Amino acid sequence: MYHVRNEESALDIVQDSMMKLAEHYGDKPLAELPMLFQRILTKVYLEMSKFGQSPQARRNLSRCIKVYREETEARESTVPMAVHRL
Repeated sequence: MYHVRNEESALDIVQDSMMKLAEHYGDKPLAELPMLFQRILTKVYLEMSKFGQSPQARRNLSRCIKVYREETEARESTVPMAVHRL
């Protein structure tokens, strides 16, 4: 049994584990799924413990950073060159 400090983190871990199970092992026999889910759940928990947040939260943060960079680049490309020299 593992200990998670809050319910939201626990739900993130379970949700991320279920998504990985469905994405990577959807074609496996039904009898194998509980064992696979337990293994995925353990890995996701350990990853969260190591980095201090759920993998889903890190992916969301990465997406936000990517969108911010793309928007910044788009704004810079629409600004006249004379403004860049100031």
